[in-house]
Amino acid sequence: MAWRRVLAPLRTAGLTAAYEALLTGDIPADFATSAFERGYAESAQDERLAVTGLSTFDPVRHNTQIGRYTETARALRSLQTTVAPHLVVGRRTFDPKTSGGRVGELQKQLDRQRGGLSVRDLMIKYLDLIVQATPCILVSPDSVARFFPAQGDLFDIVVFDEASQVRVADAIGAMGRANSIVVVGDSKQMPPTSFAEPSAGDDDDESVESNDFLLQDEESILAECVQARVERQFLSWHYRSQDESLIAFSNRYYYDEQLTSFPAPAHGQVDAGIDGHGISLVRVNGQFLRSGSTKELRTNPVEAEAIVAEVQQRFDASTDATPSVGVITFNAQQRTLIEALLRDSGDERIAEALEAKDGLFVKNLENVQGDERDTILFSTAFSKNDRGVLPLNFGPLTNYGGERRLNVAITRARRQVIMFSSFDPQDLRADETTSRGIKDLRAYLELAQKGPQQTLRARSGPLVTDRHRDEIAAALRERGLSVQTDVGLSDFKVDLVVATADDPDEPVLAILLDGVAWSQRRTVADRDALPIEVLEGLMHWPAVERVWLPEWLDDSAAVVERLEATTKDAVRRVEEAAAAEAEAVATATDGSRSNQPAEVTPATSVRLLPTETTLAPVAGSIGVAPSLTPPPPTPPRVVPRASTPALTGETTDDVESSVTAMREYEPVSARAAALTMDRPVVDVPASADPDMTPFTPWRPRVAGSIEVLDDWRRRANLAAIQEIVLEIVDAEGPVQSVRLAKLVASAFGLNKVSGPRILTVLECLPNHLERTSDENFVWPTDLDPEEWTGFRPVRDGSSRALETISNRELANAMADLVRRAAGMPEEELLRATLGVFGGVRLTTAIRGRLVEALRFAEGRGRVARGTGDLIVAGTGSRPTNDDVSSPAPLPSARLAAAATLTEEFDPSTATALLDAPTARLATTGADLFLSWERRKDVAEDRFFLVDEPIEGADTATVAVYNGSTKLGYLEAHKAGFYSRCLQRLGSALEVAGELSYDSQWFVHVPQKKAFVDFLDEREK
Repeated sequence: MAWRRVLAPLRTAGLTAAYEALLTGDIPADFATSAFERGYAESAQDERLAVTGLSTFDPVRHNTQIGRYTETARALRSLQTTVAPHLVVGRRTFDPKTSGGRVGELQKQLDRQRGGLSVRDLMIKYLDLIVQATPCILVSPDSVARFFPAQGDLFDIVVFDEASQVRVADAIGAMGRANSIVVVGDSKQMPPTSFAEPSAGDDDDESVESNDFLLQDEESILAECVQARVERQFLSWHYRSQDESLIAFSNRYYYDEQLTSFPAPAHGQVDAGIDGHGISLVRVNGQFLRSGSTKELRTNPVEAEAIVAEVQQRFDASTDATPSVGVITFNAQQRTLIEALLRDSGDERIAEALEAKDGLFVKNLENVQGDERDTILFSTAFSKNDRGVLPLNFGPLTNYGGERRLNVAITRARRQVIMFSSFDPQDLRADETTSRGIKDLRAYLELAQKGPQQTLRARSGPLVTDRHRDEIAAALRERGLSVQTDVGLSDFKVDLVVATADDPDEPVLAILLDGVAWSQRRTVADRDALPIEVLEGLMHWPAVERVWLPEWLDDSAAVVERLEATTKDAVRRVEEAAAAEAEAVATATDGSRSNQPAEVTPATSVRLLPTETTLAPVAGSIGVAPSLTPPPPTPPRVVPRASTPALTGETTDDVESSVTAMREYEPVSARAAALTMDRPVVDVPASADPDMTPFTPWRPRVAGSIEVLDDWRRRANLAAIQEIVLEIVDAEGPVQSVRLAKLVASAFGLNKVSGPRILTVLECLPNHLERTSDENFVWPTDLDPEEWTGFRPVRDGSSRALETISNRELANAMADLVRRAAGMPEEELLRATLGVFGGVRLTTAIRGRLVEALRFAEGRGRVARGTGDLIVAGTGSRPTNDDVSSPAPLPSARLAAAATLTEEFDPSTATALLDAPTARLATTGADLFLSWERRKDVAEDRFFLVDEPIEGADTATVAVYNGSTKLGYLEAHKAGFYSRCLQRLGSALEVAGELSYDSQWFVHVPQKKAFVDFLDEREK
């Protein structure tokens, strides 16, 4: 009973299970406290899992979601390289394939071998074309000032790369030409060179005194922006180094360990072989020549020969590809010597590699920024003097800022750095100098000698216990696997690295956990996507696995089984890859030996080093991250605008501005071009664009006899006529009314058509076909005359009479030509338009027709006037009634249907007729007018329809009527506009119809006396 009373509070608190367990002895009283604490912890864990949703956490589903996210992000990155260029090209306002207009002029300028415009003049005259052709322009700040016009808003954005090397004065010009700027640079790398640069106050004391009041610029535009407190973004993730030790030194000494790098499988192990990695020191018994012949002065021949032998060995070992190697020296004389020895080696591949863009390079500290290679070979060159003392003068490295040159040099390698030195690191008495460059050089040489594990130990910090990590490590060790924890030389650590017990120095599995470091990364990409991509894709880990804490708590045994199976599979794949590589090497070696002459000895794979050579390990490199996945084989400006600059990064060397040359497109037709030397050269793209389908004339066919036309009011006959009309309109629409009538008549056996017959055919038009009021053209039902922007060029040497082409179609062709050519002079545009429709000679009459169409195009906004006589593309907006300059309808044209058949002469109708053509020509801006004259020398019985001008006569007679009402006759000088149109069209009917823009005006024999009397009265 006493025990029950003791346990009663548990029952009161609702802990019935605990009460029963203690009462029955299932839980001994001595363990009651620990059992309660365990139960409390389990309950708290269950509650947290339930509240956070982790109680239903599915690791397989979660990993699938991460995989989908990663694949989508990778696909988007790949699309950027294809979609962005596609959008830019698609938004060009001209066609780079055209050979006319301003585009053609630019092509010719670019193709010139000598003479022509200067680069600056090209930029001034064709800047709009150049920035559309190459919207991203690589150019030095100095070239921007020299070649580009000084105008603001020239670029959406200007990006300064390698900004630590750009002076403020050089940057200002480019900044003034941009809406926004981004300054990308590394203040720990090379400053601007001061070679041959005059300094303020060097002339006299007076100038020195005056310069005391000058405000000095910062050394670079990068430093200026930092000093001005411009908003900054630090790019901390480093991807270039495939061995983490290559960047570890710079990260510790220059970047205060703010860079995030990623460990590779061979962490901590240095391999100085041809396919090795890390940082190695090769001790050479060389001597720096401080005196002697000029040719060898300030060089180290032994060291140079050792580097040449190393390069030769790498080329001999890589027969199918050029090895990625760079050589960096500490002075210019050593660089010259090494390059000369390489060129004199007799190996053509080495000579070619020295000239290749991304081949073998030999550079000194001053000009290596921006380069990178898999392997970098260093030649320090310097050695002890005759007294056995190593002088502390290492050229630019000794001067102020020398450590920045060292930082640039040691971060050029992606996989391997080999330091060739004729002295030991301990010989460099860094404590006797204030030069940071010398102090850092000694530290780097010690790193190469001893390795990163000894020289770059992690800085002391708070001891963090990770039971999740430790439990997994212990479980894997129980399975006989070798496990390391917290592997990495930066803030990013691989939580667990797994290798087999037989080969503990060759890790095959990286395990990432969801610990504190994981939770502190801000984005999904940084937490879950990017680390795995980098470790697998760039660091070449055989396998990378995630272990989630809920997964481990739920079924730790299954997790261990999975990790063990993944390790075995990774080992198998590594062994298979090694065997395949060995087989490939053996095959290549056998093949190369079989191709060698018998007396030639194959190059040995043993490294040739001078005597007293020591070898030691390690790693280093910084740069802009490469794309995580190779890009697939992707208006005008789509660059996002920024209001303020952003900083940091790394850049390339200055590149001269270039303009993409545009290929010339073939003329429309070789046969057409061969017809005459006068034929205009026109580019008509053979595209599937429905707005530019070639003109296909209707194929004539016999549809019936002339009786069908004579008795057209019969339903069957009318249907037959309308069937032909629809065929013609579908084939040729928009089609001129007169041409339509003649084609219809030809289908029913008529070769020549009179005015009344034309009216008969036009009365048969189906009601749903549209006829424009300002031009007498019949349109297909699927084309809106006000919206249509197409035109129909001819091909195969054929041609179209301009009089049968609508002003709208001519205007559309002109608009397309000037758009593709980025503008054309008026004369060239007229010739090009003529060539589009197969014309050859630009006669006075044809010019007048084209000028009329050009005015129409201007009135419709299809084209516009540029500078000088340049015609450019217009806005394309539809004009209102107030700004239309196209011809207005004839005043009495629509009254024709109500006219009564009569032989009486109507002066009022004649006045409308006579006034209309002159007014219409004036409205369209043409410098032509109609000359009305009487032909007193022509007898009354000679008034007739004129198909051709009367031979020998000074004027041509054209009789007209309004609808069915006969009016009078027109006469035009043979040398005048109307007469040339007569010759061009070959029909007085078409002349009268075309010039009045309404084919209801036709020719007919009038009453001579009434009409002549009317003309007499008008002249008075």
